[in-house]
This record gives sequence, C-alpha cells and structure tokens, in this order.
Amino acid sequence: MIFHTSQNPYAAEQNDMALSNTVLVSSLAAVTGKRSFDENEENSVAIPKSDLNLKWFISYNYPTWKIMEYDSFEDARKAVQDKKADCFLSSSGRATEYVNDKKLYSVFLTQPDNISFAVSRRNSVLLSILNKTLKSMPTSKLTGALSAYDNASRKVTLLDFIKENLLAVATVFICIFLAVLLVILGILQKARSAETKAKKAARQSYELNQKLKESHHELETALMHAESANSAKTTFLNNMSHDIRTPMNAIIGFTSLAASHVDNKEKVKEYLSKISTSSEHLLSLINDILDMSRIESGKVKINENPLHLPELLHDIRTIVQPNITSKQLDFLIDTVDVKNEDIIADKLRLTQILLNILSNGIKFNRTGGTISLRIRQLKSAPTGYGNYQFIIRDTGIGMKPEFQEHIFESFTREETSTVSGIQGTGLGMAITKNIVDMMGGTITVKSEEGQGSEFTVNLTFKLCGEAKSYEKIEQLQGLKVLVADDDTDTCLSISGMLTEIGMRSEWTVSGKEAVIRAKHSMEMGDEFYAYIIDWLMPDMNGIETVRRIRRVIGDSSPIIILTAYDWSDIEEEAKEAGVTAFCEKPLFMSQLRELLTNPVPKTKEPEKREWIYNGKRILLVEDNELNQEIAQTILEDAGFMVETANDGVEAVKKMEQAVPGQYDLILMDIQMPVMNGYEAAKQIRSLKNRETASVPIVAMTANAFEEDREKSYEAGMNGYLAKPVSAEALINTIDKIMKDN
Repeated sequence: MIFHTSQNPYAAEQNDMALSNTVLVSSLAAVTGKRSFDENEENSVAIPKSDLNLKWFISYNYPTWKIMEYDSFEDARKAVQDKKADCFLSSSGRATEYVNDKKLYSVFLTQPDNISFAVSRRNSVLLSILNKTLKSMPTSKLTGALSAYDNASRKVTLLDFIKENLLAVATVFICIFLAVLLVILGILQKARSAETKAKKAARQSYELNQKLKESHHELETALMHAESANSAKTTFLNNMSHDIRTPMNAIIGFTSLAASHVDNKEKVKEYLSKISTSSEHLLSLINDILDMSRIESGKVKINENPLHLPELLHDIRTIVQPNITSKQLDFLIDTVDVKNEDIIADKLRLTQILLNILSNGIKFNRTGGTISLRIRQLKSAPTGYGNYQFIIRDTGIGMKPEFQEHIFESFTREETSTVSGIQGTGLGMAITKNIVDMMGGTITVKSEEGQGSEFTVNLTFKLCGEAKSYEKIEQLQGLKVLVADDDTDTCLSISGMLTEIGMRSEWTVSGKEAVIRAKHSMEMGDEFYAYIIDWLMPDMNGIETVRRIRRVIGDSSPIIILTAYDWSDIEEEAKEAGVTAFCEKPLFMSQLRELLTNPVPKTKEPEKREWIYNGKRILLVEDNELNQEIAQTILEDAGFMVETANDGVEAVKKMEQAVPGQYDLILMDIQMPVMNGYEAAKQIRSLKNRETASVPIVAMTANAFEEDREKSYEAGMNGYLAKPVSAEALINTIDKIMKDN
C-alpha cells in the first residue's frame, strides 16, 4: 500500500513505515482570531481528531503548542471563532477563504510541511522504485501538479472535462480515427505493392536459378562477397576521410598558429594543448581500426590471469574521472550480491569492454547528466565459476529503435560526425561485441531516444581459488552501523553486507535524518559503532552531515565518507569536520570488513624517486631522426647522458666496444634497416662480457600489439614502450627497469 504523509521520521518509525524522498513542500497558514500572533510562543491549536498528519506536523515542528482535538474541521474553526483556541491550520491555497471574515486573520508559518509517500518498512523494493520514479520526474512538474490538486476547492474529473469540451473531444477522436484509417490503408497499399514485387522477384529468381543451375552458384556467391566488401570499403573510406582529416586539420592549423604566436607563451601553451588532444584522438582512431582488423583476422587472444575486481573498478574510475568531471556528470558505481571478488579473466579486454561503453555514455551524454556502472553476481553459475552482470546506464541522447539493430555492426553510426559533432569510427561497439563473444558472454542494449541507454554485459569467469566464505567478525557482533546515502540500492547493499558480518544496520537517504538518528541513538543509550556517509546527498552534503554528527557524538565513533569521485580537493576540509577515512564506490565486502576492523587508515610516507639520473648513460637506438631527437631531448632534460645508434648493427658494435658499466640502459627501436631490434637484442645478450651483455634493454617501437610485446621479451629485452611515447611514460618505465635491475 502507498499513501502520502508528512515526512516525519519518528512517526514513520512508530508506525513501521518507510518514507520516500520529498514529493511536495507545502506551506501552511495559522488562521487566528488574534490580531497579533507569534508562532514561536505557546499557542493552542484546534485540529480534527482524524487528521493524524496534521497532529504529527505540529508535534514535530511546534512541540510547545497545545493540541485541542475536535470532531470535525468546522468544530475546530468554530472553537477559534469562539476564542476557545488560538488558531487552526489551513493550506496556503485555502487560507484566502478566511480573509473576508473580519474576525479571523491568516498568518503563514515559517516551517513547511514536507510531504512524501509512505510504504511498509519491509517493502524496500517498492520504496526503491518510488524514489527512482520521483528522481526521474522534473521537480517543477511534480510539485506543481500535487500543489494544484491539494489546493483546489473542487477536483475536476475526466467526465467533467469531456462534458465541458464535448465538441473539441469529438473532433480529436474523429481526427485520430481518420489518421489511423489512413495509416492502415497506406500499410495495406504498401503490402500489396510489396507482395507484387516479391512475387515478381521470386519468379525472376526461380527462372535465373534454372538457367544458371549449379555451374553459376559459386560465381554468384563470389560476386555477392565482392559487392559487400566493396560497399564496406566505400563506407570505411568515407568515414575515415572525414574522421582522420578532422584531427589532422587541427594539428596542422594549431601548429601554424603556435609558430605565428611564438612570443606569446600563453597562446602557444593553449595551442599545444589542443594539438595534444587532437593527436590523442587520431591515435584512438588508428587503434580502433587496428583492433578491428586483428579481431577479424583471428589474431586477438584472450589471456586469462588472476584479477581482483576492486582493483579493476578503481582503475576504470581513475581513467574516466577527468571526462566525468569536465562534463559535470554524476557518476554512480555500485555492486549487488558480489560474493567473489577474485576471478580469472583478461583484465585488458574486460577493461576495454567497460571503457568502450562508458566512453560512449560520457560522449553522448548531456552536461549535468548521469552515468552509472553496476556489477551484479548472479547465482546460476556452475561450481568453480561466477556469473557476473555489468550494467551501464546513461541519461544521454539515446538511440532510435531501428539503429539499435545495427549498433554492433562495423562502421555504423546513427549520425555522421558532421551532423552530430561527435567524432568516432563507428567501430567501438563492434569491437566490444566481438570481445564479449570471444569471452563467451552476451551484450544487449535498451535505449529510448532522448532518454538514454542501458547496456548489459553478462560474462562467466573462473573463480580464483575456492569460493569466498566470510566468517563473522567476533568483536563486531551486535554492534550498530548507520548508512546514509541518497541511493536506496546502495543502502540496501551495504546493509546486507553488514548483516552478513553479524552487525546491526540502519539506513537513511537523508543527511538531516542521519543527524537525528545519531542524536536519538545517544539518548537511547544504543550508540552507533560507525557511520558510513555518502559524500554527495541532495538535502545535506556528506561533510556537513559529518560536522553535525560530530557535534552530537564527539570523537567516539569512526565516520567513513563513501564516494565515487576524487576526494583529494576536499580531504583537508573533511578531516577538519571529523571524517575518519574515505572509501571509494563501489564498496566490496573485503573493503567493508577492513574498514570496520581498522577504521583509522595507516599514514603513508610520500614516495621518493630512488634514482638520480645525473651521470647515467643511455644508448638510444633509433633510425628515425625526428623520433631520435624527441627521445634524446626528453632523456637529457631528465639528466641522462645519451649516445645514439642509427640501426641494430651500429648498436651491437658500440656494445662490443663498450667497457663494463659504460651504459646503464639501452632504448631499442624494432623496425630498423640493416638489423632490426629483435636481432640486435639477441646479439647483445650473447656478448662474451657478461656485464655488458646484461645491460637492461627497453623496446621503444610502433609495433604496438601484444605479440610484439611477447617477441620483445623473447629476444631478451626487459621492458616495452609503444609509440607514440609520452615523456612521463618513458621516465616511469626507465625508473622501474633501473629499480628492478
């Protein structure tokens, strides 16, 4: 059962009700016979006995008022007129009815009446549906409709509307009937035409097959394949012509502008930033094309290794966070029933699947929109395996039904880049579908134009080791935790995990109510052991909620902030407010157990770079002068001394002549004239001087595939960098190699 009521948490708890988010904020007026009325004084108020909501409202907001109950609203009004009571309450819309009564005055109250829906506390699913429905409806539309209904003196029925607009309603029905009739006639006409054409085509096909017979069947098939390939090639060239030229035009244009404004440092910096962005986009186009080519040729393999799901989601959140922030999107990430956090999977390909879908959700979303990622573990997996469902939702532009049938085809986009202004190859979803198929899973999409899209990926993974069975934590048995998050599903998920641990849990979707519950628990002598508070809640943000809870409880209990965002900017303010620790969403069972057993995080010493590069010597083997110049400049700026070799033969000769310790590291290109990098590395490793032969070698090459990486290691190299190489990636790789060696 659903009904609307005042948003009074104590009344709700007493009556075993759960309240939804606020539906309507209603203003009330005190109708009084007194010329001077002060709501902050002790007043007597007349109310009907049957109006429990009004009674709860007064008790909650004006506890000093004396409530006088009467049989009806008219009796309550008469009591005020007879001066037996100071006032009675009325909605702001009806307060004007008493203006003409010279004995009565209307005084608007400062405390609003927050109205919400109420359901049984045990019906959490219905509450979740209500909250999501209210969240998706425009506030102005919902409030306006309910307010108008509440204040109306007479409710208009559908029958009243039809009677008053009989001619207009009849006209509309007739027009609809005629339109439907015309559509049906048009469909019938098209069906007849299609039937005629189909019969004609079938007859011609039959006659042609009779003439050609089996001798022409192979030729017909070959022709069909050739036409299909030619069409795909044409589509590909048309798409690539625009999509590659667009970033290239930006690179060339901004390079020219930077050269013409070389004295303006800020302008040059701005142009270089735009050149970098365009270069990264061009590289992503090339990677998509190469990935699709390798998938179709069967060269992509699934490499399964142990994978910790919390680490995977942390990496994904880190990657998408800058784009989420720049577009001012709300990012929701949570888990449901995930019992096994350690699986056997290809991290690279699983990350690629999720990032492709998330990137589209960000790219095709509106500023201020929402994108969410939910991971659910299903219970239908065989022993030793886990079925996982990844659900990605966005509130973007959505898709037409006819395009959804082709979304996973290569080079398909609902609109071209020219029309939509959003660049892409149309390969991302095709690549995603192929990888999901290779991993033995499924991917589906539901979308509504203008409303957003929902992608669901189902994958089955081997479990890493035995299935997890978490034991209850003895020292936490029976202790109580308060969870405050505006997302009901998150509250329910965390509460379920707390129950498994053996703890008691309470949850709320309101920061203000969290403060009230903290105060109530202190008064009842049943304090909360810990608090888990969402950073961003609509009525009161997490930091302010923590600040107010600390005023009530002091420093006695740990308070943990839960967030899907980067908290570095507010960390200092949060700790001053009383935050004990931060935890990123989604919250897994292993993380929750660690947080509750060790709520105070250990302080980490800042990392220091152990290697000082001044005086370190590097042999740079690169045949391309531009690439050689770029790498040499980056290395020299970092403090290295650099010698160069133009091919593999020259590199081997320099190493043969080198004294032990002359070079600390070799950067080796792969594709070079005379001798390639693989052969050069093998010959260096076979040198007689073992110290010289063991100098670390890092491949730095445009051969960017996994098999190229494997060939590099097989040739005796210690590391691998795919071009184009950024300065940060180059220095970090060198630092790691030198640290390990």
